[in-house]
Parts: sequence; structure tokens; C-alpha cells
Amino acid sequence: QDDGNIIFRSDNGSGGIAEYIVINGGNGSTMLKHYGSTKLVTTATGVEITGNLDSPQISINDYISHNGDSNTYFGFDSADTFSLVTGGTSAITADANTAYLRYQGSSKLFTTNGGVTVTGALTIGTNDLITEESGQLKIQSGQGVVINIDNNDSGPDLFRITKGSTGSNILQISTADNNATFTGKIYGQDTNSTTVPTFSFTGHTDSGLSLYNDGSSDYVNIISDGGRRAYFNTAGITSMNNIYTAATSAFRNYAGTWAGTTGQAGNGFYFLNNSGGNTVKAMELSAGGNVSFSGTLGTAGDITATSSSIQGTKLTLANTNSGGGREFTLFSNASGNFYIYDDTANITRLAITSSGAVGVGTGGTDPKMALQVEELGIDTRTSTVSSTQTFSVHDFLVSQFRSARYTIQIKNTTDSTYHVTEILLIHDGTDVYMTEYGTIFTGSAAEATFDADISVGVVRLRVTPASSDNMTFKAVCHGITT
Repeated sequence: QDDGNIIFRSDNGSGGIAEYIVINGGNGSTMLKHYGSTKLVTTATGVEITGNLDSPQISINDYISHNGDSNTYFGFDSADTFSLVTGGTSAITADANTAYLRYQGSSKLFTTNGGVTVTGALTIGTNDLITEESGQLKIQSGQGVVINIDNNDSGPDLFRITKGSTGSNILQISTADNNATFTGKIYGQDTNSTTVPTFSFTGHTDSGLSLYNDGSSDYVNIISDGGRRAYFNTAGITSMNNIYTAATSAFRNYAGTWAGTTGQAGNGFYFLNNSGGNTVKAMELSAGGNVSFSGTLGTAGDITATSSSIQGTKLTLANTNSGGGREFTLFSNASGNFYIYDDTANITRLAITSSGAVGVGTGGTDPKMALQVEELGIDTRTSTVSSTQTFSVHDFLVSQFRSARYTIQIKNTTDSTYHVTEILLIHDGTDVYMTEYGTIFTGSAAEATFDADISVGVVRLRVTPASSDNMTFKAVCHGITT
């Protein structure tokens, strides 16, 4: 039949008959149906499908386009590539490694093995922009705050937060020195603790600064290793530990200075009032523990420390008794001798020489024996011998003493015997006259004999032991000055 149809019918599953295939001789189409409902129709331009097209894989040669719109399609340029074209330009492309989002064919975002690369500005809100300009990433908010990250090949990389696109920096971090610069205030969380820092350090979070309020006053705390080491408040600065300065630094009190004399902790210390250009130290404590004063040490004027070219530094005890008290000065001269001087009588009352001799009432002269009281000198000597050779058990200068009384004690350690005797002697500058008396010995005979002479201006008391036994001689001399 001309322009007739060929129709294939079959049971519809409900006891009736339904069309399944219709070949239309009038328009050349073929229809595939499901229980009489058309699902696929061939046309002069292609195929029309009603409903879903279900298939594990559909292969096409090149592209799938919108009906009547050849400028909008998606498909495959070549193996392992995909393109979505709208209005004749690529919107999305992808290959085996990278996916691209494009604007009018120009790539704006593409994936890499390390992340995503954006070209141009990234708009987050109505007025929020992220742009890239000459190696600089700029993030600009609608509130006028701009974040700049400079990748500067000719200088250090910078991270900056500015107020406005051309405003001053609020924060700047430079890779040149890893320093951060802030303009304005920095706020931290208030821990209100004396052991937990608000501002701390990487790797040392238990050290830093905190603010604590005891209910009436704020305390700014310095915390180290979780402990409060010092704090500032309205009363001043309080330290829980020692306070040190560097070798050339000082503790300052307005115009005055308190400073160490060396760089070692615990060594010297001095007080200097440098007001008006003064350079004289008022007091100095040396590393050896000595205290020196350049001015007057006063307790209401009763004790003063001064210095003179003759007596050096001296300590004066003032006369506090208007009814007849005296003023005394204590000083040490260049020879290392110490004196107690009666300023009222202008005379030395006590002298101690550098060798340890003590003089009482000797006037302006040093003691001539170990102890001298006015004209009396007292001295002791000890000698240990083990031969019969004559030796001097004691001596004194002819010019210093005229006469002497000796008490001699001998101990014979070999025989455990003892001997004591007394000797009086006097000299005239040339000869010595002596007498021995009060001799007592425990052995069968005296342990030694005695004599005296003058040799090169020295009076010598000579002893000759009676044997070579081990003997110890102790002599006590009472001399009377010339």
C-alpha cells in the first residue's frame, strides 16, 4: 500500500493487544513503543526519545548539541578530552590531568597536582575581592580592609594588612627578618592568672605575660616556666627573684646610679650621685667586701668617714658628751698599720703594726715588741734545737731597750726533764751585764748555760745546750725602753 504503515502488535500483558513497532510509510519514521506508548521515534534529523535513556556507556563520534543551536554543545575534541561550549566559546574543558573553568575561552581556574590555580579576581561577596597584580595577591573586603601578599623577586616577601587600598599598614610581616610590625593596639585573651600567660612563645607556652586583678588593682605579670617572677602595678615593680644588670649597666634612681663594679654577680657595688656632672662615688663595696666612702658617713654626725693625705681613709667617733668626752679616730696608714688616735689629746692611744705587734700608750711611735705598754715591752720566742751549738734565744735593738728581764723554760723531750730560770740584764751600748737567778731543773744537772753580748747594734741572749738531746726553749722578755 502506498504510504501505508507496518505495525507490529502483541499482547499487552492484560489480555488485550498493544502496538510495539510502527513503520510509517508516509513520513519515513519508525516508532518503538512500550505497551503502546511511544518511546523512540526516528526522524529526518535524528532520533527523538521520550523518557530515560539507560545505558552503561554511550559512544558518540564528536559532540552533542542543542537542537537548532550549533554554538552550544558538549563533546570530545580528541581522546581523553572533554569540552562544554556555550555561545561558540569554551566554558569547561578537561583532559587526563587538568580541568579548566573559562570565561569567553580564557582560563580563570584550573586544577594542578598541588591544588587550584586562579587567574584574575576572586569575588567572595558584593564588595569582597581577591586579585593578583604584579606578583601581589590582594584580598579586599567591602569594609575597606586590604590584605596584600607580595611575592617580590627584587625584595623580601611581605604579608600586609592595610586600611584601604593605599592606607597605612595595620600589620606587616617580612620574610627578610621574620619580624611582624603592628600599628595600633594588640589585644589578647584575659586569663586573669599569675601562672598562665596571655602572650607566650612557640615551644614555651608557659612563659610570657599575663594580666591579673585581685579585685582592687591590675597586675601585669612576667611569667617564666609557669611561675610568676615579677609584676607591675600602681605601687611599682616587684621581683620574686634576684635582679641583675649587665657589666656596664646600672640601677638608676633619677639622677643617681646604683651599679656593679664588675660584670660578675655578687662582686663589687657602688652608689654614684651623678647629678650636676658629679663623678665621685659616694660609697663603694669592693669584690673583696671592703666598703669605702668619698664623703662623710654620719649617724646624726656621731660617726664620720673621711680621708686625708696623711691618715688616708679614717673613721671618726665624735665627742657626744659635752661634759668631757673625747673624739677618737680609727685609721690605717700606707704601711698597713692600724691606729686609734685621740683627737682631743692629739696622741695615738693604740697601734697595731702590719706584723701584729700591739702598742698601748706609745705616743706616736710603733710598738717595738709584740706588746708594748708605754715603756714596757713584752715579747716571746720559741726555739727547738738538738745540738750543743750556741744560739740566740732572744734579741732586741740596743737603741730601743736598755734592760730586760727574761723567764726561760726548757723542755728536754729526750729525757722528759725540765729547766726554768730567770735572767736580768742591762747594757751601756757596748757591754752587757747580766745575772741569773731562781734556777730550777728536774734532771740531774742544768739543761743549758746562758750568756749575753752585743752584735751589730743588737743585744743577744745566748744559750749553749748541755747536750744534743731534743730541747724546746721558750723565752718571755719584759724589756724597758731606753
